[in-house]
Parts: sequence; C-alpha cells; structure tokens
Amino acid sequence: MEFNSGDFQCPATGWGVYFIFDEDNETIRAEVCEIGIWDMDKCDPEILKDTQDWCKDFGTKYCETLDDAKVIADKYDTFF
Repeated sequence: MEFNSGDFQCPATGWGVYFIFDEDNETIRAEVCEIGIWDMDKCDPEILKDTQDWCKDFGTKYCETLDDAKVIADKYDTFF
C-alpha cells in the first residue's frame, strides 16, 4: 500500500512536492505536485526542471515503517 504525504514547498525551488511511502517495498520517494494550487500550466519550465532534479536527488530511500516515513516528513514540515 502507498501513502502520500501532504504537499510542501521544494527546498530548492518553492514548487510543490510530496512524499510517497511504499509500505510493500519499504521505500520513500519525492514527487512533483501537479494538481490543485500547483497548476503545471503556470509553472516556469526551469523551476519544474529544478524541482524534478530535487526529487531525483532525494531518490528512493529505504524506509521500513510509516513511523519512519513520518520522521522524514517532519524534517520537511509535512505529514502522513
């Protein structure tokens, strides 16, 4: 099962990102927001690229439990 965090501003760009915790694979990764207030049609292409790069740099990290994912989310002022 996958859990999505609340959205938060990318530390590098300010554009919206969120975490996905994959319980089955015990991983967490970051993704660019594309809905709601984060309208992709209004996003500067350079900001979008830099935000995608930040998500790529964050990578896919081992994360055993949802509680571990919450600890990571807390560091970015978001939640699961």
